[in-house]
Amino acid sequence: MKNLIDYNQYVQSLERTAVGGLCFHHIEQCIYITDSTRKLLGIWNLDMGQPEG
Repeated sequence: MKNLIDYNQYVQSLERTAVGGLCFHHIEQCIYITDSTRKLLGIWNLDMGQPEG
């Protein structure tokens, strides 16, 4: 995975807004990050090594 430190910082920033913890969904070349209510919090592109959007 590219930019592992950036990924960790990104996930930590999402944890602050999450309700009940984070869920990770790996679909093709992206990791979709939701909270326990299934609200989409962020998308990490594995090819680019950075968040999408």
